[in-house]
Amino acid sequence: ITFANCNIIMQPNAKIQLQNSTILKLTEKTHVYSCTDMWDGIYSSSPTQKIIVEQNAFVEDGLNAIVSENGGQYDISTSIFNKNLIAIDIRTFNNNSGTNYPGVIRKNVFTSRTIPSNAVPSSNASMATVLSNINTYPVSNTKVPHNNQKGAYGVNITDVNGSFGVNIGYGGLIPDGTSAVNTFEGIMIGVNVTRSIVKVYNNSFINLLNPSTCLACYNAKGYGVKATGTNAGNYSLVVGFSGQYNNNTFSDCYRAIETYEYKNVDIAHNTINNSITATSGTGYGNGGIFVVKPATASYINVIYNTINNCANALWLNYNYPSYTVNTNTLKLNGNTISANSTGYCTNGIYINALSSATINTPATSEIMDNVITETTNGISISNFNKIIKIKENSITTRYSSTVYTN
Repeated sequence: ITFANCNIIMQPNAKIQLQNSTILKLTEKTHVYSCTDMWDGIYSSSPTQKIIVEQNAFVEDGLNAIVSENGGQYDISTSIFNKNLIAIDIRTFNNNSGTNYPGVIRKNVFTSRTIPSNAVPSSNASMATVLSNINTYPVSNTKVPHNNQKGAYGVNITDVNGSFGVNIGYGGLIPDGTSAVNTFEGIMIGVNVTRSIVKVYNNSFINLLNPSTCLACYNAKGYGVKATGTNAGNYSLVVGFSGQYNNNTFSDCYRAIETYEYKNVDIAHNTINNSITATSGTGYGNGGIFVVKPATASYINVIYNTINNCANALWLNYNYPSYTVNTNTLKLNGNTISANSTGYCTNGIYINALSSATINTPATSEIMDNVITETTNGISISNFNKIIKIKENSITTRYSSTVYTN
């Protein structure tokens, strides 16, 4: 079933459920939206079903606009997702089939703005035009029942595991020879992950902030990538890795990356930059990379990232009572951390724990080859009574270089 150059007007809470081996395609500027209340979503619920969104399709006003569950397939490219509570929702699947299964997400825009549309969809702006003019469109909330807030998640992933998990990104060019970067702009969270195995690469996260007037909104945060696991879970998160088209950029976010109770964390080759560092708790630059309460038997590698104007650039937080954890690998190496005249950085690299916590790390743990400039504290370690090799770091700071407290 193909909709090309169509207007599809959805009623409140309306849902499209694919049946049998249906392939549904939205293409050539097809515009899906509602008039008053938000609609539900389009559901691909088995591996024999597939949703294709492509060629400047324009999808608005969904509670969870595109849903993949139980391995339902999807191919999402060169399209606009606007004012959706959740644009793409990937649920409940063990992926042992391959790295691009159940689907691919490449070169899309996820935002929450007033983007003009026309009665004839072919007259609507292309995805590239929307992206190049994104700041000229007024910020807009979603429709009823979430009309008090802007869009929440670009991509939401829950309980997707297996040998491959799911990829958010595409490491190369699209068929027209242009970059496949996805842009997450002006929503609450770019990629939200719960109890899943996920790799995030070749994405741009811009202007992600929880408005101070929206503290009661649906999971309001302002994160680029946020991952929440459990202490006993076997969940892993990769955010960026070496090679062309494999890094992510984060610009003007409240926090760029945060993990909570994740076992395997690899964060590498990303660029995090804020035009300012806000002094309030809700502004840009609260944090760069936060690894919070690592799960037992964890592997933590945070390497070769560039972080500028974050109040806390790289924070490894074991600060929980009666907390016992074995960290099998700990490498915080090769990062470039700085601040400039429009921002500040209190802690370049910060590791803290409560004295009641029991933390076991190998003697091979390292903080090496980092370049840290214009921070209050270069490397600060509190109540972390384990051996860490700290060597060959270059630290030029305003106040102190390396601080240890026990």
